[in-house]
Amino acid sequence: MYAAAALIGGVLPAAGDRTKGDIRIYLVRGPIHYDFLLPLDDRTRGEFAFLKASGFDLAHPRAEWLVIGWGAREFYTTAGTYADVSARAVWRGLIGDASVMRVDLAGPVGTDWPVRHLDLTPERYSRLTRAILRSFAEPVTALPVAGFSET
Repeated sequence: MYAAAALIGGVLPAAGDRTKGDIRIYLVRGPIHYDFLLPLDDRTRGEFAFLKASGFDLAHPRAEWLVIGWGAREFYTTAGTYADVSARAVWRGLIGDASVMRVDLAGPVGTDWPVRHLDLTPERYSRLTRAILRSFAEPVTALPVAGFSET
C-alpha cells in the first residue's frame, strides 16, 4: 500500500494556489532521495540555531545553503559511501527503520548540480521550515559516525 500511495501521490498534481514567491529553495536529487537546500540567511540561521549545540557551524563563511534531508538510520550510520550500503540497510529502509535527519552546509549551487527550484512566499517558506523543525528529535544530538560529505 505504501508503494501504491507513493506512486499515486507522485503522479497527481497538487491542488491549490500556484503563487510564486521570492524565497528560492532547491531540491537536490541524490541517487536514492532528495534533499532541501534552504537559503542560509538570518531567518534560517535563527530558526535552526539549535544546531550549533551539536557543533554545526551555521556561520561558516562559505556556507550559502542549509542542506536538510531525512533517511533511514541504518543506512546513514553504516554506509560511508553508496557502495557500502548493505542489503540489511536497504531492507530496513523499505520495511521501516528509525529515521535520522541529514544536515549539511553547501556553498554556491553549481550549474551542473541535479537540482530543481521552488520559489516560495514567506508564508509558505515558514510552513516548510516549521514542518522540517518538527522532524527533529529533542534534544538534537549529532550521530558519532562519518557522513557522506566532509561536514
